[in-house]
Amino acid sequence: MAKVDKAKAATGGARKPVSRATKIERKLGGIGAKTSFDPKSALFTVTGFAFQPVEVPGYIIDQTDTHVLFRHRVTSASKKMKVSVFPKADILELFGAKGEVSSVTVMQRRPFTSVTGRVKLQSDGSLTVTTATKETVNFMSNDKVTYEISAPDESDAGARKPKKTASGSTSKVVDLPKKKKTK
Repeated sequence: MAKVDKAKAATGGARKPVSRATKIERKLGGIGAKTSFDPKSALFTVTGFAFQPVEVPGYIIDQTDTHVLFRHRVTSASKKMKVSVFPKADILELFGAKGEVSSVTVMQRRPFTSVTGRVKLQSDGSLTVTTATKETVNFMSNDKVTYEISAPDESDAGARKPKKTASGSTSKVVDLPKKKKTK
């Protein structure tokens, strides 16, 4: 008991709650809000996503009235396997039987286009992208398609400064010279 009391006295009693902003700031790791990023001159990448039918080859492990357990590759080029649970309401076609070579066709969110250029948001909710070759692409707003708009922030103005060592100098990575081989 005495050790617990000493520990509480050393830390000032119970822990104080940490604010949400402080937790987020810790996760950012010293990155500041200052940036030289200019949205008017930046090149954004607009990627359009839609639900498309996708056939997934694999093996049916089990079926219930509402779901299908399906073993398949993580990606078509992968050697790793995974088990997915598909709700029958999302399945368009189910081929094969339990334990046999099978395939399931489901609707999945997939990218169908990607364009990089200067973005202008229109008042009707659509996007106009002007590419580097001065081509204009219009993306219409509807409920069947979603668009992700992103741009890299390549400025290092908000980056963390190097930590100082005990001697007061900053640490940095240095390439070491290669040793000559002797016979």
